[in-house]
Amino acid sequence: MIIEDDREHIELILHAFRQDPGQFRVETAATLRKAREIIARESPDLIIADWNLPDGRGIDIINREDDRVTTPLIIMTGYGDERLAVEIMKSGAVDYIVKSATVFEDLPNISRRTIRFWENLQERVRAERAQQETQKRLGDILAFLPDPVLAIDTTGTVIAWNNAMEDLTGVPAADMLGKGDHEYSIPFYGER
Repeated sequence: MIIEDDREHIELILHAFRQDPGQFRVETAATLRKAREIIARESPDLIIADWNLPDGRGIDIINREDDRVTTPLIIMTGYGDERLAVEIMKSGAVDYIVKSATVFEDLPNISRRTIRFWENLQERVRAERAQQETQKRLGDILAFLPDPVLAIDTTGTVIAWNNAMEDLTGVPAADMLGKGDHEYSIPFYGER
């Protein structure tokens, strides 16, 4: 989806996508209101929005679920400066580009690259969530084993200290997890 209120820019952008063999389907809107109507019917794979629009800033189109951006967004600006770039990126956009005929011609390639980046990012987020869930499950299993369990990683840092270990030593897991330098031996031997 392209959100741009300058008709000449829209024509240049559409021309670039028509010339591209990638066969993109491009929807256009001149306002955020119109863009939201289109998005309500069908969620786009990518949004490219002008920074300044008649009814707001392009960044305002970002939709979030659980504080995560749901659709990749590229912001187009008529000028570029570092302060604006930082603001745009902190707001959740994937990238920002400065408008020019050359950039408009390259938008199909920029779009492909951004979609690949977004798909890789989403896969990494899914993998991290799965890993966190697995770690939580394993932690829950360890915590409630009837036998005292302590585990350290290869650097000697305590990574598990279950409820039975708390009962045995009188040391809460919160006080022991993350400790290194043989600190786990102090409750047993009084020294490292």
